[in-house]
Amino acid sequence: MLSWIGLFLLLPAAMALVLFWSRCLALSNRDQFKDQLIASVWGPVLASLGFLGMLWDRSGVLGEGGAGAIGMGAVIFAIVVGMMLLNAASSNVQQDKELVPDIPLIWPVAGVVILLTAAAAKVPHLVGLIVCAIGLVLIWINTMPADSSVEQKSESDSQSSSLAGAFVSSMLLAVCAWWSTSLLPALALTVVSLASLVLVMLVAAHRGVSQGIRMAGWLAVLLPCLGLGLLGHDQLFQMIQSGRDSAVPRLHETIGLLGPGLILLATTLVLAGSRRWSPTWRRYTGLGLFLVGVVAGGLAIRGLMA
Repeated sequence: MLSWIGLFLLLPAAMALVLFWSRCLALSNRDQFKDQLIASVWGPVLASLGFLGMLWDRSGVLGEGGAGAIGMGAVIFAIVVGMMLLNAASSNVQQDKELVPDIPLIWPVAGVVILLTAAAAKVPHLVGLIVCAIGLVLIWINTMPADSSVEQKSESDSQSSSLAGAFVSSMLLAVCAWWSTSLLPALALTVVSLASLVLVMLVAAHRGVSQGIRMAGWLAVLLPCLGLGLLGHDQLFQMIQSGRDSAVPRLHETIGLLGPGLILLATTLVLAGSRRWSPTWRRYTGLGLFLVGVVAGGLAIRGLMA
């Protein structure tokens, strides 16, 4: 019964999230600190909640479905960067500075960590707890203004209500994804992925392409941190509940993160070198990244249909 309810409410919850997020962006102040919050905190967290709903009650087994949900952040990152490079293939150097954001060091480091986790195929639950703590610290750091002299403007009541509505809609989407995963996991992953991609594109439309890429990059980093942390906490809770004190709970079948780790690392490296490339190379690499993202996302969804 709950599976059918979640399936019925899945699309309306995604549409409500998109509408509230669009209204929040339209009403928010245009300043550097607010752009930082939108691209590095609010947007990635809201886009991650739906995927986290698909990881609930997996008993520490990541599997193909869990890896697809966690890795979809990297897929969205590749698609967004690919489209940016295709659109900017004919732009000049001065425009590049506005299109390509500064790349945090944590982005390629996160790609390497994901690859190491995938290569292990089975890691202690403490790995999930540690990366979750790192993700929460990154979120906290991103909530602080880069310049202490930046004046923080108060939010309007309408913007606050829109942001609260987006958060509630995102939570509802996570619950619907959790319920409907047992019935049609491919459909749940498709709807949540499209909703997250639309959230990123709305940021690019309202705040500029650079901010859209920044949100996609942070989504690709924070989603694995929160996802592995959710699995780690689930394993820890099961250990406490069963009273075990000798066997160390582990996260199984993490090999599926190999593709997302490679995509995140490759996309970051391409983005870092795109400023020095000719328009032709940008066009080819942009098309390649876009196709890689679309194919990887399609394979993840197809794998859940089998």
